[in-house]
Amino acid sequence: MCRSRSTAARSSSIAESGGRGSRTRESGFTILELLVSLTLATIISVAIATVGTQAQGIYRSTTSKVDVYQKFRYALDDIETTVRGWEPTTSLEFYVDTEQSGNIGGKNGHWDQGEETSIKGPNLDGGLVGEYDEGAKIMQRSYTFRSGPFESEHDAYKLYFRGPVEIGDSLKLANVEYLLVDPTTIEKGRRIEPVGEEVEDNTGLVLLKIVRYLDVNADNYDRSPDTVEERVTELCSNVTDFRVEYYYDNVFDSKPGFYCTPENEPELVESEGRPRDSGGYTIKEFLYGGFSRQLTGVAVRGRREVSQGRDEPFYFNAPGGTDRNRFSQLTLGDPIYIWTTGATDFTPGEYTVRRNVNGQLYFQETVDSTIWNTDQSNLRYRAAFVPPSIRVSIRVLNDEGLEPRTLSVVIQPYKG
Repeated sequence: MCRSRSTAARSSSIAESGGRGSRTRESGFTILELLVSLTLATIISVAIATVGTQAQGIYRSTTSKVDVYQKFRYALDDIETTVRGWEPTTSLEFYVDTEQSGNIGGKNGHWDQGEETSIKGPNLDGGLVGEYDEGAKIMQRSYTFRSGPFESEHDAYKLYFRGPVEIGDSLKLANVEYLLVDPTTIEKGRRIEPVGEEVEDNTGLVLLKIVRYLDVNADNYDRSPDTVEERVTELCSNVTDFRVEYYYDNVFDSKPGFYCTPENEPELVESEGRPRDSGGYTIKEFLYGGFSRQLTGVAVRGRREVSQGRDEPFYFNAPGGTDRNRFSQLTLGDPIYIWTTGATDFTPGEYTVRRNVNGQLYFQETVDSTIWNTDQSNLRYRAAFVPPSIRVSIRVLNDEGLEPRTLSVVIQPYKG
């Protein structure tokens, strides 16, 4: 019995000792355990911070890209919608059709020299400075960006044409101009000029759309020349480049068509009369003939083809010179206005192209050429046309002036 109590006492003492030891270890951590815990916490914190920074960077980058592409979408959608309505016209600017037409005589539904309105000058601030613009134009302009010892060339084209534009709740036929400008140079009441030849900071340039139209209604219809309205819209900010190319294809040669600029279009390169603006930049005018170019054509009298027993219709052509293109861009339905400065048996007026045979234009209208004694030469003409398609390219920066992006759109003007 004594041995059993002694054994039990020792077991109890060991148990109590073990219990006290266990309670001591549970009351805290060793230095090693603390170091391991701190290390793990630091690693986890750094990982979380890294992931957060990366996520924030991705968010900022995505937001910036979305902002840039929203700018693209608004600008390109507007250009595409408006250009589709591009109308071929030889009377682009505003004018008053009077009885005292200098060369043709009487009202004819077309602009003639001396009939332009004078409310803001002959061209009403659009197109070429101080001139009346007969046809639509692409002006191949550029500017030099200088940053310290570095410099680069950038496109700053200008597009000018006529087409329907939504004004309020209605569509109005208006003159439309797209151009790249420095917003600090825009002042109300002054002509809006394109960006200059040299720019030290091109992060703030804007693409403008300028619309000019006659606001004619029941109250002012008798004073329509004095009701020219102008609307200026900022389509896109932080634009560094604006480029407009057009599709060219001379169907009378064996060369394939391509998108070109006024500087490399074959017809303009071969022509000695390439128009240029005040800065010396080349201009493409979508017009054959006109008042500014003293070109003449010949109306060839219809003849009796004895061998085949049929009458040949008359045709009109422009011989040689700068029109070696043979009216290559005129197709079915295009209008051409023909007039003369002297006596002729040919009836002046507007004619509609039915077919073009190697530069010989046959018209839809029936013309009696039997009254002509000889072929009618020295006939002046003007014929507007639209390109089959154009390609517009815009380069845009984000709001911080970084991350340049370039998008292009191909537009086919509607031709009714």
